[in-house]
Amino acid sequence: MNRILTSVSLAVGIILSSQALAGAKEDIIAADRAFSALSVAKGSNAAFLAYLADDGRIFGTGNEAPIIGKAEAIKRFSAPGSGNAIPGRMC
Repeated sequence: MNRILTSVSLAVGIILSSQALAGAKEDIIAADRAFSALSVAKGSNAAFLAYLADDGRIFGTGNEAPIIGKAEAIKRFSAPGSGNAIPGRMC
């Protein structure tokens, strides 16, 4: 009897954890789609700034130092020739 209960408990745990992972997966896909749509609508710099945490980091191709923090990202993305302008900012 203990063996059956253990097996059932394990099966329920696996099912519940896979459902939680499926929800997390869908959340990640939704965030990626929203980022992509914002990037198309307003440019990649605006999309990165919208989703970047205050203490986030952006690593480039190795030709430049990493961007550490949202404040530094705003400075770097606002610089002339940064690729695409941040809407509402002069570049």
